[in-house]
Amino acid sequence: MHPIVISLLRKLGIPAAIFLVGSIVGAWAVYKLYHLGEVRELRSQLEDQYEEHQLELEFLQAHHQEALNIQKDRVVIKEITKYVPDIRECDLQPDAVRLLDLSRTGAAGDTGGTDEGAGAAAVYPRIPQRIEVEAHADCGIRYRQLANQLTNLIRLIREKQRLLE
Repeated sequence: MHPIVISLLRKLGIPAAIFLVGSIVGAWAVYKLYHLGEVRELRSQLEDQYEEHQLELEFLQAHHQEALNIQKDRVVIKEITKYVPDIRECDLQPDAVRLLDLSRTGAAGDTGGTDEGAGAAAVYPRIPQRIEVEAHADCGIRYRQLANQLTNLIRLIREKQRLLE
């Protein structure tokens, strides 16, 4: 090799080596800092997700406990209806059943006391008091179930909105 090239390499070799080592260390540091940032972001996301799952778990436990209480009430009501006396005077007459059906559907009609009303008696049998009590109890239970679901859903939505803020 030429002496000028050799002297140039000696003069530039040390700075070039330092530059090369510095570039490698800098690239490594940027790589590590980038991944540390990613790890922090993932940790933050996992913590948020954990809070959200804990919240959902609390609401599900509350909902499940209320559902259990409702089922216990259903058993108690079935026990109580066993002791409801079957009094024939308390049964609903066919005209009363038809009137209740019409009022529930919002349909207009007045057939009481006519020949058509007599034919309706065959369509609408008498409803024993025990069946009426069971129907009301069942409606009450279903209402409580829906109210429980709605209440817990509203609470869950509000808490999730609070977490997103």
